Amino acid sequence: MPFGCIVPTHYYNQLLLYTLLPIVVTMCGGYLKYVMKRRRNNTNTTFRAELLGTFFALTEVILPVTTSYPLSMFRCKTFDDGTRFLESDFSISCDDPVYSIFKDYSIGMLVFYPIGIFMLYSVLIFRQKNIWVSESRQTDTKNILAWKLISPFEPRTYWYPIYQTAMKIIVVACLVTFRPGTAFQIVLQFMLGIFMMLMDMHYLPFDKHSHDLFNNASQLSSVLVVFGALLLRVNIDDEDLQNKIYFDVILCFVGFPPLFLLIYEFVATEILTPIKRRLFSKHSHNGTLRGLTDDEKYDPSKYWEYV
Repeated sequence: MPFGCIVPTHYYNQLLLYTLLPIVVTMCGGYLKYVMKRRRNNTNTTFRAELLGTFFALTEVILPVTTSYPLSMFRCKTFDDGTRFLESDFSISCDDPVYSIFKDYSIGMLVFYPIGIFMLYSVLIFRQKNIWVSESRQTDTKNILAWKLISPFEPRTYWYPIYQTAMKIIVVACLVTFRPGTAFQIVLQFMLGIFMMLMDMHYLPFDKHSHDLFNNASQLSSVLVVFGALLLRVNIDDEDLQNKIYFDVILCFVGFPPLFLLIYEFVATEILTPIKRRLFSKHSHNGTLRGLTDDEKYDPSKYWEYV
């Protein structure tokens, strides 16, 4: 939910909040982790490593927001009298000198966040490409940050985090650049969703089959939601009241399959599997047996140690 829906605020304040807050959280979180590990006598950690680790943990959440807000600064609406105002906040004139300052600031944030995160992922992953492709990559922990990125994926799809980051930036850019609710924007989002779903179905990038299944179900739900938005755009639900009710019910249940799969995965792995292991596990010895030597056979003290 946008912060402006909770507390009335100026768009400039929202822009500063959503772009500077992640930096503050990263600095505080990284320093806190560094201090805690130092107190545990962990001399292998560095402030730079903890800082990057905290930033990595936040990238999945902050990337859409830190991309959409700076991009929205470039969408101005021109009225009949020639004046231009920001579409996200009509109280801001696009001809105001203050707007030019924040526009330059938005360019810097676009370079820092979407472009910077994409380049950071690319450098960390491709710098040690040979290690990630090999089957023995699990034994390498020198580049722990890149390992956190690629560990959920198979060796052949080590590049998938870079692809996912690029697609997130493209999707957000399309949502912001083109006027919301237009047929062109909806069709473009639908085509991007189909492309991403086909890519996921073709490569099956995750190391676990359950993760691939959940990812494909999520992509399918997203595509169906966009398709439903396209149908609403052409007023397909205005035929009669009964069809409108059926259509609304279908749209409500479109997003449930990924949730069901997530619940099923949790119950199967965290509840049923431990119970099955306890009920049906068989006790076995993995050690090797050896006989007694001649000295041990005639030494009673040695004999009873092996009986």
